[in-house]
Amino acid sequence: MRVHRQLMPMLVISIGLLLSACVQERLSAPSISISHVTDSTSQGILTSVEMISPLSVRLVLNHPDPAFLQKLAFPSFGPGSPTNIRQYTGGGDLIRNPVGAGPFRFVKWADGDTITLERNEDYWGPKPALKTLTYRVIKEPTARFLALRAGTVDGIDNLAPDDIAAAQTDPNLAVYTRPPFNIGFLGINRARKPFDDPRVRQAVALSVNKAELVKAFFPPTAVAASQFTPPGIFGHSDSLADWPYDPGRARALLAQAGYPSGFKAKLWVMGIGRPYFPNPDRVGEALQAYLAAVGIQAEIVTYDWGTYLKKVRAGEADLFLNGWIADYPDATNFLDTFFGAGADGSLGGQFPELMGMLQEGGATLDAANRQGIYDRANTFIHDQVPAVPLVHNSTAVAFRKDVKGVQPSPFSQEFFYPVSVAGKDHLIFARGGDSVGLDCVDESDLESQMVCAQIFEPLVRFKPGTTEVIPGLAERWEVSDDLKTWTFTLRPGVKFHDGTPLDADAVVFNFERWWDKANPYHVGHTGSFVMWGYYFGGFKGE
Repeated sequence: MRVHRQLMPMLVISIGLLLSACVQERLSAPSISISHVTDSTSQGILTSVEMISPLSVRLVLNHPDPAFLQKLAFPSFGPGSPTNIRQYTGGGDLIRNPVGAGPFRFVKWADGDTITLERNEDYWGPKPALKTLTYRVIKEPTARFLALRAGTVDGIDNLAPDDIAAAQTDPNLAVYTRPPFNIGFLGINRARKPFDDPRVRQAVALSVNKAELVKAFFPPTAVAASQFTPPGIFGHSDSLADWPYDPGRARALLAQAGYPSGFKAKLWVMGIGRPYFPNPDRVGEALQAYLAAVGIQAEIVTYDWGTYLKKVRAGEADLFLNGWIADYPDATNFLDTFFGAGADGSLGGQFPELMGMLQEGGATLDAANRQGIYDRANTFIHDQVPAVPLVHNSTAVAFRKDVKGVQPSPFSQEFFYPVSVAGKDHLIFARGGDSVGLDCVDESDLESQMVCAQIFEPLVRFKPGTTEVIPGLAERWEVSDDLKTWTFTLRPGVKFHDGTPLDADAVVFNFERWWDKANPYHVGHTGSFVMWGYYFGGFKGE
């Protein structure tokens, strides 16, 4: 078993460490004249984005954000070619025709089967060793493992727990484990009766035997979850006491709430394995049995993955399985996503008092004070039970031994530009499902994001296999003393895959498209641009 120990300690990222991660300079206050008025009532953190010179872009925030650089390093915030975006008027077939500036370029997509990429010969950095990279869909984990052993694929994602031991003892294979930087949970939509009653939600939490569930369906490295933020990520509360497994108390609470004989509900279960739920059908059946034992008769329903996500976000589910995989190592990535200003309707709306805590935590720079805020937020979420955190799963990827340079990602999005295969220039990587779309800021599924990570490159990026922020399209950055004004200097000579220049105007075009709902190219796949809302708290003018 391969464990990256530098990922496991508590990642308290100070603003000083972030600023020293590269060749950036810290500017004194007079060095930047901030002409924009901060809107303290805005729910989003961005105040303005502007071109300073052909290779210089300035972003102004309305408050400091200790996780700002980490958010920008998310691969989906890599600019796309404005020429290409205009060609598709910001939507439509754009989801199947991505043009970025990353190390690989898009070639073709066979629905439900393969997505093929090829090396970007004009990439600004070291050229990938692979000429072609193919993502192949093999839904069943055991079938993926058999394909790997047979050599018909070179690597597979999300090894089934039952296959990990066999893969580790196979002399032809190499297994790489990731830290448990994810959360699998049972969502509860409190906008739908009877889940508007906190006693009912608490009864659901008390009905689940998490220890038994994790032991039965997850590898030994998985841990039962007491909260949304995983251990090892800043904002996790070590002292939070979880709800015990107590079906008797659950039945008593249901009786108090007016349901002595229980009630019927629908339990939504995704149809494909996820890193946080490698066997969602089995987890769903176990939850169904736990709920039945306290009087909640849950009918299991499912949809294809894209439809499932859309319907859950729209608030159509009663109880549902869902989860999140870390995109950067900070509590904001988990708590703001589900409970902040940009959250969707799956859990029944926001708690105003919780939103206040999250806004304060997201703008506090002192680590100790910040942790105290998140301790309060985690306790509030625990007590109100908008969902039942179930598991932080340590996922694993496996490759043939002739594949070199693999650096397992703590964010489940391996970069393939450092990877090579002995004796050939192509690699086939199998995963459990197809991408939903490749207009990446408007997608939230892992299958889309892992492809986007190869096609697009953000201003700053994560060093492969780590949580360290390093230069991307920006070769350096500067920040004002108040930590609200950031200036990024772009690399000269970078081109998009269609040959058009990557310059400040192109970067501003993309940010305005993502941020401004009134922008004519703010169309996207669904039009919600969920990743922007999750990370930056809202859109222009909100």
